Amino acid sequence: MALFKFLRKALSPGGHDTVAEASCFQSAQLTGTGTPQTIPHGLAAVPSKVRVYLVGSPPVTYVGCTIIEGIHNATNLYIQCTFGWVYQVEAYT
Repeated sequence: MALFKFLRKALSPGGHDTVAEASCFQSAQLTGTGTPQTIPHGLAAVPSKVRVYLVGSPPVTYVGCTIIEGIHNATNLYIQCTFGWVYQVEAYT
């Protein structure tokens, strides 16, 4: 988790910790199914920024990973990820 927070801070503009500056949702680790997945975020607003991080691969990596974002709303995020790949999502208002 410390590495995840470090990377988030290092990649944000100006090196600021974006969690302190906006409402934020961070998902648990999710495994791609190859079909769109509905992820409730609880932000009560449409996220202005969504980040998807790969955190693991299938036991046998024989296929690349594709991530497709759907149209997010004030209740859910919609992410499609290649079967077997493990990812995590952050959303900000």
